[in-house]
Amino acid sequence: MFKFVMLYRQVDDVTAVEKFFTETHLPLFEQLPTLIKSEISRVMWKPGGKSRFYMMVEGYFESSDHLTAALVTKPGLAMMQALKPWADAGIITWFYCDTWEEDVVREDEETLGEQRI
Repeated sequence: MFKFVMLYRQVDDVTAVEKFFTETHLPLFEQLPTLIKSEISRVMWKPGGKSRFYMMVEGYFESSDHLTAALVTKPGLAMMQALKPWADAGIITWFYCDTWEEDVVREDEETLGEQRI
């Protein structure tokens, strides 16, 4: 699986960021063909206090080829064009990840459950 991650940094004008995200970024992002799954996370804090990040947007694709193909479609090009001024201002950054997922199986799960009671 391949992931496209976009990070929004903290800014003074959160209203402008929210307006851009909900009215422009998210609608275009959701139109990307071959998008399998998306996650939107509001960053709450980091160890030691406030984070410099505000929000993380993650889009999952079958492969890097699927992401690349999605980004050259009409919604993909429009989204990247809309993101560029925000990136140039240092508010949004993005990166691409080869990713995998696995279930965590714990041998002591029953014991831990009993201890919580």
